[in-house]
Formats: sequence, structure tokens, C-alpha cells
Amino acid sequence: MAMFTSLLCLFLAAGATGTGDVKCEGLNCARKPTPASLLSPTVVSPTRPATLVPPTVLTPKSPVTTTTRHTTPANHTTHHPANHTTHHPTPHPANHTTTHSVLTTTVHPPPPPELQSGHYNVTMNKTVCALEDLKLQFRIQYKNTKKETSWGLFMVQPKRTHASGTCGTDFVNMTLTFPEGFLMFGFKKDTKKQAFYLSEVKSELTYRFPGSAGPSRYSATNTSLRMLQADLGHSYRCSNQSVEAGRTFWVDLVDQQVQAFHFDKNQHFGPAELCPQDKKLPVVAIVVAVVLVVLILVVILVYVIGKTRAPAGYQSI
Repeated sequence: MAMFTSLLCLFLAAGATGTGDVKCEGLNCARKPTPASLLSPTVVSPTRPATLVPPTVLTPKSPVTTTTRHTTPANHTTHHPANHTTHHPTPHPANHTTTHSVLTTTVHPPPPPELQSGHYNVTMNKTVCALEDLKLQFRIQYKNTKKETSWGLFMVQPKRTHASGTCGTDFVNMTLTFPEGFLMFGFKKDTKKQAFYLSEVKSELTYRFPGSAGPSRYSATNTSLRMLQADLGHSYRCSNQSVEAGRTFWVDLVDQQVQAFHFDKNQHFGPAELCPQDKKLPVVAIVVAVVLVVLILVVILVYVIGKTRAPAGYQSI
């Protein structure tokens, strides 16, 4: 029944719609359709083809070094103690650069001692039988650590040297002793010639020369000498002379004056007799002086002659 009623209402509604006069009221009338709302048309844009992006290669970046410069004013005062230790790898100076200079100390070897003159004598019963004033030097051949042969010098120091000896009728012995060794002079008397001379020398030295491994002992003796000869009562003097104590051991006598056996009452040196090389020196000096005098005389003579021949003035013709 309900279905029939519904169909009837639909039929009536259709008819009313056609004529425009029939109205349906009540619950049995069908609901009027809601007019549709037209939406604005949507414009669809064509889609662009996708662009393929090449893959990005990630390069490892180098670590960034950040340098921080600390600038401290010149009058900046810190509260750190003088021996304060910080953990910064590099200290930052306060607006100034400090240059540390490395001082190199060169150790130089001490200079060799100077050759000094000594005064030595041998006395017996308050009577002098030998007297010497001289400078002494030894020249000795030795081998260094490289087995190379060299000549070493040793200078006798008078302040460290003591003289002793014996006085005899025909032989006088003078021995000079020093910490490193000794040197002995033997003088003989020539009765026929009324002269004395050096007949023998003996020496010994313990010393370390430059370049050697350590101190070595050197000794030499020569008993066949005839040197430093002068008349009895006279002295022998020479500026420089060498005595061969051995083939590799020489004794240099510098600025020497020697006398043995006979002395005057004052026990001083007698008149000096010069060695042959010193005798030549005055002769050379005399020759040079004579040559200079002759040259001066020649110059004066030439000047006088030239002045005499010069015309006194103009002469009339």
C-alpha cells in the first residue's frame, strides 16, 4: 500500500511539473533536486619531462686550519708567575720579535813562553869556575799520533832552573836542572893554547809535544865537541849558535856569554871574544858606512862643479 501511494505521488508530481500548476506538499512529496553547482574548469598543464641530474661526487675536504693571532698591548700585564708554563704549543710574543744569538766560544791554545835569558854559575870555595849568561832552547825531532815526523821546541825557563856542577883543574862541569829534565855543559882547558872550550854536552827531556800521544823521554850526548873557545881570562860571546847533542836533538844558545876556569878578582866576565858570525857584522857595517860617505861626496862634488860652470848672465856680442 505504501508503495502504491509513493508511485501515485510521483505521477502527480510529474504532471505538475509539466503544467506548472500542481504542487506537492507533505511527507509523501519527493524532495526537489538541488540544482548542481558548476565548478570552473580546471586547466591541466602538460607535465615537463623530468631532467636527470648527474650524481654528485663528494670530495673529502682538507681540514681547515684556523690561525688565531693574539696581540697583546705593549703595556699588558699578566698575573702569571715568571716561571709560568702554558699548554700552547707556540708562545706569542707581545708585538716584538726576539732573536736569540748563539755565542760560540773558541778556545785558543796558550801562547808559547818567550825565550828568557838566565844567569848561571858554578862556585867552589866561594870561587867562581864557570859563568854563563844565555837563552836556551831545545829542538827535538819526534813522531805524532799519525806517525809523522815533526820538530818540537822546548824553552828552558830560568826561574825554574837550578845550576850546579864541579870545578876541576882541567875540567869544569855545569849542570842546569829543571822540572822536565837537565842540560850538562863540560868545559876543558887547553894548556898549550891557554884557552878553554866546550868539549861535551849531555841532555835529557821528558815532555809532550803538540800532536803526540803523551809525554816522551828524549836524551842525547855528544862528547866530541870543540866549541865556544876563548883565551883563559876572556869570555866567549855569540848572538846565536846551535850545539848538536844528537842527530835529532839540538840545543840553541841565544845571546850567550860564557867563561870558565880563570876570572878576575871581581869574578865577572873578562874581555869578550866574538864568534866568527858576529865578527862579520862590524865589517859589513863599516863597508856600508864607507859606501854611503863616498856617495854623499860624489853628489856634493857634482853640485859644486855644475854651479861653477853655469853662466853668470847674458854676455854682449
